Amino acid sequence: MRQRCKYLLLTTLLVVLSTLGYTSNLKTVRLQLKWKHQFQFAGYYAAIEKGYYKDVGLNVELLEAHANETPFEAVNSGKAEFGTCTTDILEARSKGMKPVILANVFQHSPHILITMQKSGIRSVHDLVGKRIAAEPGAADLYAFLSSEGVKLDRFSVEELDYSMEKFINGEVDAITAYCTDELYPLRKAGYDLNIMWPSSSGIDFYGDMLFTNEGLIKRNPTLVAGFREASLKGWAYALNNQEEIVNLIYNKYSQRHTLDHLRFEADETRKLILPDVVDIGYTNPGRWAHVIESYQTLNIIPSTFTVKGLLYSDYLKQPFKIPWKFVVLLAFALGSAIALILFFYAISRKLQKEIKNKEIVQKELTKRNADLGLLRQELLTKNATLMGVMESIPDSVFSVDLNYLYTSFNNRHAQIMKALFNTDIELGYSMLDSVMVEDDRQLMKSNIDRSINGEFFRVEYFSGRHRANRYFEVTFAPIFDPGSCTIGVMIMAKDITASKKSETRLKNMNENLEKHVKIRTKQLTDAVNEIDDFAYSLSHDLRTPLRGIDGFSSILLEDYGDKLDDNAKRYLKRIKKDSQRLGDVLDALHGLSNVSRKELSRAQTNLSEVADHIIKRFVSDYPQRDIEIVIQHGLIENCDKKLMKTALENLFSNAIKFTNQEANARVEFGMKTIDNVNTYFVKDNGIGFNMDYVNKLFHNFQRLHRYNDFEGIGIGLATVRRIVVKHGGTIWAESELGKGAAFYFTLTSAT
Repeated sequence: MRQRCKYLLLTTLLVVLSTLGYTSNLKTVRLQLKWKHQFQFAGYYAAIEKGYYKDVGLNVELLEAHANETPFEAVNSGKAEFGTCTTDILEARSKGMKPVILANVFQHSPHILITMQKSGIRSVHDLVGKRIAAEPGAADLYAFLSSEGVKLDRFSVEELDYSMEKFINGEVDAITAYCTDELYPLRKAGYDLNIMWPSSSGIDFYGDMLFTNEGLIKRNPTLVAGFREASLKGWAYALNNQEEIVNLIYNKYSQRHTLDHLRFEADETRKLILPDVVDIGYTNPGRWAHVIESYQTLNIIPSTFTVKGLLYSDYLKQPFKIPWKFVVLLAFALGSAIALILFFYAISRKLQKEIKNKEIVQKELTKRNADLGLLRQELLTKNATLMGVMESIPDSVFSVDLNYLYTSFNNRHAQIMKALFNTDIELGYSMLDSVMVEDDRQLMKSNIDRSINGEFFRVEYFSGRHRANRYFEVTFAPIFDPGSCTIGVMIMAKDITASKKSETRLKNMNENLEKHVKIRTKQLTDAVNEIDDFAYSLSHDLRTPLRGIDGFSSILLEDYGDKLDDNAKRYLKRIKKDSQRLGDVLDALHGLSNVSRKELSRAQTNLSEVADHIIKRFVSDYPQRDIEIVIQHGLIENCDKKLMKTALENLFSNAIKFTNQEANARVEFGMKTIDNVNTYFVKDNGIGFNMDYVNKLFHNFQRLHRYNDFEGIGIGLATVRRIVVKHGGTIWAESELGKGAAFYFTLTSAT
């Protein structure tokens, strides 16, 4: 028994000594982080925790950011061997330092510009004259502003103090932020935000990356390669085990962020790294050339700066040389040499395969960049076409933004402003300041404000300036962005002086000329409505070519199907399917246009009977489903019956569609009083939706579910919203995932 205990103690002692010896053999290196502990550096925590660094003989210490020292300065001075950074590495190299990029971890930059919704700042052009708080090194945001034609001297910039107080208190109008971090606390606090992404203007820089010093690569390439490999392995583990790493950061490194905050950061970080699209750490030299060009345009780095020496791959192209000591050892260990040769051969084959795969990805990225360039050129061409259309219109046509600044105008409008007010106008100038008469200025401002609030209308305007005695018919139309938010007003002024004079003469004629007066009046009315009919007929005119595409696709499949290969047949079927779907979109747009054009015809309407008729028709289409229908009786409202029938059809259609996974589906229509207002509702017990996206529901072409799961084009609720607003009411929705949805709306009676 004693002998056995001695062996056990001896074995334990040997294990402890071997562990201590292994730890003492680890090489200690330091990684300088660019910020404080959070999920932004998850891969390095994972590599430490899972022992990946120890596997390559390293003991890694993580250093949080210092207030007065950049990661480049820390690595350059020897306080750290490795660091994290962004594209500001270009500026560091231009100043004589020698940092080298080991891996581009974030394939896209997290930098964004945010403003409060209540500020009215919805685009970079609205920042002119405003105050911006920006962090150092946010070159991609400056490139974004520059690409939009916004000069940097048009607004005030101060350095970001990394707190939200000035932004929340309105001391600054916009701040730079990380989409992975600052959005969470602001949204949780209930602030409604506008987000401006540089990628919307084609500015797509790399985000966080790993770097070291050129000297370390040359002195100890094995250490650098091992650190890089272990770090990327740590990132792969962190992204595949997010919840585990979130808890690791919270319990071991920092509780500065809550667990939910860290989870939000983890989800957003994955979207920027794109591990399912490219290898973690992938670098495209061509994309870096584009980033360097942007930096040079902003005069951050000299025009002579090149990508040479910037990337880790530049240091891996040296030919392999066998040391002479290895040759001596080879004579005494031939068997080991053969094993090493086979090992390196296998590694070489693997590297060749990886390089080939990366070349394929690089070609795909290059192709996508070319496609983006073509799209940008197409937008420029369409803009030029729009200006050509404006110039072809003989009337005065111009547009202004929400600050009454000119965004476009034709030569006819410039001539009229010169003739009436002796004013030379330019893009970006205030339209109101160009009107020299105070009464005219106030009238124009009032009409533009009406249109900004969503109203489409026409007014007549008389000008007696310089004895011109001219009459104009002025049309005001709001301009909406893709989210149905008003971003400006289009105004057309038609000179109707001749018609007004004709009207005066006709009033003095004999009653026998009444028939001719009616004919002339109809001609004038048709001329006034011609512009309004243009937009309406556009969707109608596109139907014929779509039918041609669909028809010829069918002919090719039926008459020449035996002569086509499978790919050609698949392409034709896809063309046919997409043309039919586009036809559905045009039908929906046509219906949406009809809602806007139709005048309200209010009458006492039994909404209960309308709902009962609609829901019975829908239920009869699904005889195999068990759907419980609850309709409150006696709901009478003064409204447009046809429009309300359209609105209820869309709401009931959604309720039937999104309860198709419920064995005992239930759809309810009723009314209750909220704040002394009759409020109607349609409820169901279907799949529901995430309330984080409720603001998207009533916008054109917005869908919260995949098309393959639930058919539709995302325009039904936008139609409902227009009908409700046309009645002077409001609409909103409440839901919870898996617990159904409820849509509430009010209708204002005619006075």
